Amino acid sequence: MSSQNSVCQPCFELVEEVDEGIWIAVKPGEPQAGRFLARRIDKLSEQQRQAVGSLMGIQGQGSVVGQVLGHRNLVSLVGHMEQPGAGTNTGPSPPCGAGADFFLWDLCEAGSLGSLLSAVPNQPNGLHLAESLCWHVLRALLGAVVHLHDGKSLVVHRAGAARAFRWLSVREDWHPILHRSIDPGHIYFQLPRGNETYGLCKLGHSAAAAVTGHVISPHDDDDDEDDGGNTEAWPSTVAVSIKKGWEPLAKTRDKIGRDPETWPVDERPYTLSDELWSIGSVVFTMMTGSQLALVCDRFGCAHVTKCSEGGCLRRAAHAMGCRCVAGGCPHLPRGDCSHAVADWERMRDERCGQGVINVDTNLARAPYSHWLRDAVRCLLEFDPASKLLTSTASRFATMAEIGFRHWREGTEEGRSYVDVDDEGQ
Repeated sequence: MSSQNSVCQPCFELVEEVDEGIWIAVKPGEPQAGRFLARRIDKLSEQQRQAVGSLMGIQGQGSVVGQVLGHRNLVSLVGHMEQPGAGTNTGPSPPCGAGADFFLWDLCEAGSLGSLLSAVPNQPNGLHLAESLCWHVLRALLGAVVHLHDGKSLVVHRAGAARAFRWLSVREDWHPILHRSIDPGHIYFQLPRGNETYGLCKLGHSAAAAVTGHVISPHDDDDDEDDGGNTEAWPSTVAVSIKKGWEPLAKTRDKIGRDPETWPVDERPYTLSDELWSIGSVVFTMMTGSQLALVCDRFGCAHVTKCSEGGCLRRAAHAMGCRCVAGGCPHLPRGDCSHAVADWERMRDERCGQGVINVDTNLARAPYSHWLRDAVRCLLEFDPASKLLTSTASRFATMAEIGFRHWREGTEEGRSYVDVDDEGQ
């Protein structure tokens, strides 16, 4: 295959058509590479076909596309191929997909998180999905957002039983990308390739992603202090778009730090803080079965609250001598939090029948380790109405990695968990 015809020069073979224009593809002679999804590019003229080859090859954009979408926690574009036409085939019948162009993507044959959540009923003990799966999704989503926004990837170093990690920049002129569509229906799984507990988790549906004009330095220190809601740091440290669609950046800048209810939902400012809240919301749903809705569509009233005292139920249990790792222990008070507040000004409308979810009460009663609950609570601080801003995602991914390692060492489930990065995988 010529350099003009591929993102990263792999050779693929179409083996099975699963739908019109959609095929399963493999790399001949490389069974360990797994299977891929090939989507036909419809009705390309010869001139357009050459343009695709030029974009992916001569102009060097294939490597750029590969860098942006070539991450193990993203549904990645892995190649482009031209299937020879019937006239080039010397056999008795034309090759499958003859005379067509295909883009090849990761195949996520284990389904989506949205499908899984809809199929799993709430459990009597409060446990919704396994904690190991919650960690798996949390780390994958943070890894994807660190790549898209910060332009960094996780590198794990091993020295015997010890493991260290750091985030390394992909390139020096990275422009942060905001996914803008992180929800269970866009989170996919592959089947395990070895002894790991779960196959890779990947964030898909990049059609809504926004490439910002902000540049993050590859030398940014992950340990720098967070912006902490200081909007004076704007615009030098925060990449921004709007929730949906596009508008001039100068117009969006003026919205930073102001009440989001000033604008329709799609026109509200959207930053990394919104991405982090979305990740926390996804894992919260995995833990509790409850979906967080900041404001309802019908009346626009708030449906998410938190404890103004920073978690009175857990604090009361701790005062009673509780040192339990998991939430929902007998030390917790029976009553609910009495300090519920919402960042949104429109409190619950009396006409609205939709329930209100107190994040701190639910997390205190969730039978998951405090490491996971603390990680999710940290992300949920970035309620869009809180006006908190942050400039890099890697610091939150680092916190999650540290909590994950404590969970693996400190719980029976963690010790039995096999990660894709473990030696021998």
